[in-house]
Amino acid sequence: RPRAPPQTAPTAPRRGSRSLRHIESPSTRARSHAPKHNGTMAKFLRAAGVVGFTGGLCYGEKFLLGLAAEQGFGIATDGVDFKLPRLYGLVILSNVVLSTIVMLMLGFQSGWKRKEFAEKAKKDGDEHAEERFSYPKLYAEGFGKLSNDFNCVIRGHQNALETYPSFVGLSLVGGLGHPVLVALCGIVWSIARTKYASGYGTGTAINRYKASGGWGKHVWTTLLIILAASVSTSLTMLGIV
Repeated sequence: RPRAPPQTAPTAPRRGSRSLRHIESPSTRARSHAPKHNGTMAKFLRAAGVVGFTGGLCYGEKFLLGLAAEQGFGIATDGVDFKLPRLYGLVILSNVVLSTIVMLMLGFQSGWKRKEFAEKAKKDGDEHAEERFSYPKLYAEGFGKLSNDFNCVIRGHQNALETYPSFVGLSLVGGLGHPVLVALCGIVWSIARTKYASGYGTGTAINRYKASGGWGKHVWTTLLIILAASVSTSLTMLGIV
């Protein structure tokens, strides 16, 4: 009499098998089909929030310090009487003098690093160390660690140079109508620029934000606030607001 084949219980698919890999939970499916532009929209909303918040600060300062702004430092020449807000001196100190000191420090640091990295490259047997890290070359050629680390240091300075003219120009304009707000932004900008460059100098580019203690992003937020203050000043001069 033939025996029936033994019955075995169905085994569950092993972890990592093909059947499990293709099972999607509702949350996973929702994430996979989420629109890719959500990140861009979030950044836009954050920037809009900064601009809106800045507008409130501008009008708040204009309301609270209106009397102080009117008692200014007068300049008369060729029959033209022009009066600057007395608190405009804060803008000169923080956004021009202090920021210039910060930029000089970053520039000196870049120069010192050239010699330091050239010496390190020589110890590693680089025959072209002097040519690689010396002037007039702005960045070091190559894909080694020393070249990468040196270029990160240089970028910390160059990034500041790229927006510094706009920062000073907008500060001088925005400070006419909002000297206190713009001066505070100048102090924050100087601290943020130092932290930004220090994080960049670690040799990992993303550390300009992650290793800055939260200060790195304020090189941009302060610039946006000063831009909004300049717009507010121009609209006030035109009699629109």
